[in-house]
Amino acid sequence: MNVIVIPARSGSKRIKNKNIKILNNKPLITFLLDKFKGKKLKEKIFVSSDSNKIKNIVSNYKNINFVKRPKKLASDLSKIEEALIHVINKEKLKKNGWIITIQPNSPFINYKTVKKIINLTKNSKKNCIMTVSKNNSDFWYKDKNKNFVKRLFPKAPRNTQKRQPLFEENSAIYATRISYLLKTKKIFDQKNIFYEISKIEGLDINDKLDFLIAESIIKNGYKI
Repeated sequence: MNVIVIPARSGSKRIKNKNIKILNNKPLITFLLDKFKGKKLKEKIFVSSDSNKIKNIVSNYKNINFVKRPKKLASDLSKIEEALIHVINKEKLKKNGWIITIQPNSPFINYKTVKKIINLTKNSKKNCIMTVSKNNSDFWYKDKNKNFVKRLFPKAPRNTQKRQPLFEENSAIYATRISYLLKTKKIFDQKNIFYEISKIEGLDINDKLDFLIAESIIKNGYKI
């Protein structure tokens, strides 16, 4: 059986208490938690956090379990893999199949997408699955001396529609085989399955501008 983990530490460099910052009159993390209300999933759902405020929020959801994360695993330098392994060990989940990590700062994630990721784990021979978003931008980079920028793909067409798209890791959902995570301490490897979602669904809220974008999306009638 798979498990779902929502990592939600209290600290954030760019936005204080980001996961409980108010978006459209409610804490950010509740947008994700609300998607599981009334849903009958075989997968157990856990929220990993060092925050008592988040613990109180989670207590309002009967089908979601709270796991207290040690402060040493909740700093700016802490890795998400460390928090996931902590949940696995504390809740004795080593014999389970996959751990599905869903970020609370992606409020537009669709429940159907979560179900699709779960279904992909059933027959996958890979160790990792991640959501991505299509990007048709023209990328440039600075040379080693930082004197000028160079086009990443100089032969790519200037016409966006003719350009070969890239796929951007949006950090919304990862699925990792638990045995692989415990062995390598990595949430993904070089041979992943990519599942494409829209830029809105994959919006990763990290700063004030992202919050403004999210607020605008909601005010313009986007169905969450």
